[in-house]
Amino acid sequence: MKDIQTDIRKYGVLYFLIMLHLFGGGIANAAIVVSSVYAFIYFVFKREVDLYVVFLLLFTNICMGQNSDAENVSNINVGIYNNFKNVLILGPLALSTKFTFVLAIPFRALINITKSKNYFLLAGWYLLILLSLIGLLMSFTSGIENKSGLTVGFRIALTMGVILLPQMVSHKDDFLRQFDKIMYLSLVTLALGLMNAHWLFIVFGFLPFMWFRFKSLFAKVFIIICLGRVLIGVDTTITIVGTILVSLGFAGLVQMKMFNTKSLSHVGFFLIVIPIILTIIILIIPNDKIGYDFQSVTGYIKFKLIGDRKPIWDASYLQIITQNFFIAPAGSSLEVYFDYIQQWRDWPEGSHNIFLETGRQISYFGMLFLGLLIVKALTWSLRNVLDLLDCRIVLCFVAVYMVFGLSGQHIVYDGVGFMFWLLLGQLTSINKSENENIAYIGG
Repeated sequence: MKDIQTDIRKYGVLYFLIMLHLFGGGIANAAIVVSSVYAFIYFVFKREVDLYVVFLLLFTNICMGQNSDAENVSNINVGIYNNFKNVLILGPLALSTKFTFVLAIPFRALINITKSKNYFLLAGWYLLILLSLIGLLMSFTSGIENKSGLTVGFRIALTMGVILLPQMVSHKDDFLRQFDKIMYLSLVTLALGLMNAHWLFIVFGFLPFMWFRFKSLFAKVFIIICLGRVLIGVDTTITIVGTILVSLGFAGLVQMKMFNTKSLSHVGFFLIVIPIILTIIILIIPNDKIGYDFQSVTGYIKFKLIGDRKPIWDASYLQIITQNFFIAPAGSSLEVYFDYIQQWRDWPEGSHNIFLETGRQISYFGMLFLGLLIVKALTWSLRNVLDLLDCRIVLCFVAVYMVFGLSGQHIVYDGVGFMFWLLLGQLTSINKSENENIAYIGG
């Protein structure tokens, strides 16, 4: 009870702001403005960042709401969401905390530039932001419109820079305490059926970690409820099932001591390049015109990769290689031919592949640069794990990347992507610092 009271005193205002989004109208608009402005100021100027505060400020954007247009996200008709609002449209700008957080990253990076050891990558990232802005201006002045907006490439470029930020959490214990809070609130929200945004894919990937980490009976019950939702078909998608299985497999290998601090430094890179290799293979193989077996698991997986995803990937890659190497016009749509229904479709949505999405929205150069950044970030994280707890956490990130990165694109978007890479980046920075201290003491 004392912990709950302390938590309410410390974060009560943020909980209150979250609830105000449910009222709609002017009240929700005021909450959006206050939250968004505070998010920017907090992330730029706060010397030591509380990751749970960041998560609470993002909560209405990555966990709540009715996302009936979002593929693979349950369309929950919960009464409390009838008036819910998390974005305020101001002309061409969609104001929200997820936007102001990523807008704050370049300023935070400049303030902390003396702490950075990745000057080459920082310079490349700032160049990428400039190139994405040029693409945005090209489309805006040409009158191009897209229902997904024109700022996707710009927001992707901003978001991925969070990987390069230096350590903002003072101690490992603080990180774990904040991380546990984020995971527990996510777990409860998902178990109660109140989560209807793309953070749910991240939560499912961390269920095996939470089973080992949280010892309370309530936590175990909530985890079982979440898994039960998958078994009864409420949250049954190939992405969710695949993420859980890969994460569970990694957890089993850690439990059997096959994956540990030493082995991950050697095999980690090979795990990370699997999605890249699979993407290349799918792009190379010819279209399957025979048909698909929807009655078997392997048949359905084949359909999702070849019949459903490959046409979008092919159209995305064709656009990438035919547009300017450095600059892509923002807000482009794809013309996709789906062989299994023998129809052409206008496709303004994402590429359902994080590498192809960055290439399509920013440029071929953007795809190569951010692909390198993603591989290096995950490699750094695996090479700097300090104990089995770190192994469990980082491998959950890898599992989400391997599955959700090939079936969607939200881990490179503002909101979900920002929170995903912020958590991984901060854990890696802390572990690298501790490894350097150990090496210094040992030397």
